[in-house]
Amino acid sequence: MSLKKIYSFINFTNIKASLVYVQKKHPKLLLTFKLLFVFGLFYGVCISRLDPDFGWHLRSGYYFRQFGIPTHDIYTYTARNFRWIDHEWGSDVMISYIYSFGGYITLAVFYATIWTLSLFVNNKSKNSLVLLLATLAMLPYAGIRPIAWTVLALSILMRLAASKNRYLRWLIPVLFFIWANLHAGFIIGLLYLLYLAITKKKMYWFRVFVVSIIATFINAYGPSVYIEMARTLFDPSLHSHITEWKSFFVKTPSILYIFFWAIGFAMYSKNKLINYIRFDTLLGLAAISANRNIPLFVAGSINRTNEYVEKIYESFPKKIDPLGKKILVIFILSISVLVFYSLKDSYWPIAQRTADYPVQGVNYLQKHACKGNLFNNYNDGGYIIWKLPNTPVFIDGRMPSWKDSGGHEYFDIYLSVIDNQSSQNKIFKEYNIQCVLVAKNDGFKRLINNLKDKGWKTASRGNGDILLVSNQ
Repeated sequence: MSLKKIYSFINFTNIKASLVYVQKKHPKLLLTFKLLFVFGLFYGVCISRLDPDFGWHLRSGYYFRQFGIPTHDIYTYTARNFRWIDHEWGSDVMISYIYSFGGYITLAVFYATIWTLSLFVNNKSKNSLVLLLATLAMLPYAGIRPIAWTVLALSILMRLAASKNRYLRWLIPVLFFIWANLHAGFIIGLLYLLYLAITKKKMYWFRVFVVSIIATFINAYGPSVYIEMARTLFDPSLHSHITEWKSFFVKTPSILYIFFWAIGFAMYSKNKLINYIRFDTLLGLAAISANRNIPLFVAGSINRTNEYVEKIYESFPKKIDPLGKKILVIFILSISVLVFYSLKDSYWPIAQRTADYPVQGVNYLQKHACKGNLFNNYNDGGYIIWKLPNTPVFIDGRMPSWKDSGGHEYFDIYLSVIDNQSSQNKIFKEYNIQCVLVAKNDGFKRLINNLKDKGWKTASRGNGDILLVSNQ
C-alpha cells in the first residue's frame, strides 16, 4: 500500500471531523467508549503484571487486621529491631479485604478503575489523542500498586482546587486525611497547595495548606510518617540501585506524551518567568529526578497538554503538501508501533504474571523447610513473604533506604554478599544462612559459583532462578 493510500485512510482532518461529530451528537457514548478503552488497557496490565511488593502488601494487610500496627519489622531476620513505618498501611488493609473477597482478578478490576479515574477526574477536554498517549505513558508504572492512590488523589486535589465553590474546596483537608493513610505521596499534594499559596498570593490557600498538614498527622504513625518520607526522598543511593527511582530515565511508552508536552511548552509558553515555573513544570522536574514520578507528571499536566494539542490542531493546515503527508503518515504509524510495543506484554495468559518469580524454588521450600535462614534476591522478597509467610527473608522491597544500628544500609550489605566472598562468609555465618534463592544471571554468578565450590547443592531451578542448599 502506498503512502498516499495510507494517508487517505488515516486522513488527519477527517478523523478530527468524525470525532467532533460524535462528540456533538453522542457525547455520553463517546465518553463511555473512552472510559472502557482506557480501563481495558489498565486492566490488562493489572491482571498480567505482578508487582514485586504485592506479596508483603497483602500479608501486611492480613497482619494489621489481626494484630494491629507493628512497632518493628516483622518479615526479615536481618532488621528485626528496625522501626518499620508502613506509610501504605491503609492501602494494605484494603488490598487484603478485596483479595479475600474476590481474589487477584477483583483487585485488578479495582486498581484498573483507580488508574482510569486518575486520567478522567481532572481531565477537562478528554482529547482522544492526549488520552491515549497519557494512558500509554502511565502503563509501565501501573498495576496493583499503592502509588495509584497518589496519582488519583492528585487529580482529585487539582479538580477541587480549581472549583469555584469555596466550600467545596474545604474538602481538601479531608482528602489529605484519607491520602495520608493510603500512601506517603501526599507530600506532592502539599507541595501543590504551597505552590497555589505562593503564586496566587492569597491567605486562603495558606490556611488550607496548614490545615491539610495537620490532617496528615491523623494516621497510624502520626507525624512519624514524615520520617519514612525523608528517609526515602533524601537517600542518594536509591536513584542508582532501584530502577523506578533512576534519574533521567524514560520508558519507551512514555516518550510520546512527554514529547507533545515539551513541544507545546516550548511553542506556546509566554516569555515570562511565571509561565515557566508552573506546577506541571515542577512535576516534570520530579519525573526527571525519579522516573516513578512520570504518572504524577501525566496526571498533573494533562489539561495543559490538551491545550497544546488543541492549538496544534488549530494551526494544522487544511491542505497538506506531499512532504507533510509523509510526515503525518510516519507519525501515525509511530503511534501505532508505540501502542503495540506498550501492550505486547500486557495481555498474556494470567499464569504469566508469575513468570519472573521463583515459583519452583518456593514450591520446594514449602515441602522442604530450610534448616537455617534463607538468602534471597531483593526483587523476590515480596513474593517469598506472600508464599512462605513463616520464612523470614534477608531483604525485600521496603528496605533500600533502611539502615542498621551501625548506620550501614541493608541494601549495601546485600550487595556486599553478592559481590564479596569475605563479606559473604561473614554474613552467612552471622545469620546461619543455609539456603540461597537468587536469579541465575551474571549478577549472581560469583555468589552461585562460590557456593557450588563449597559443595552447596542445587535443590531447584526454574523461571530463571536457582535454589541452592547447604550440605551441612
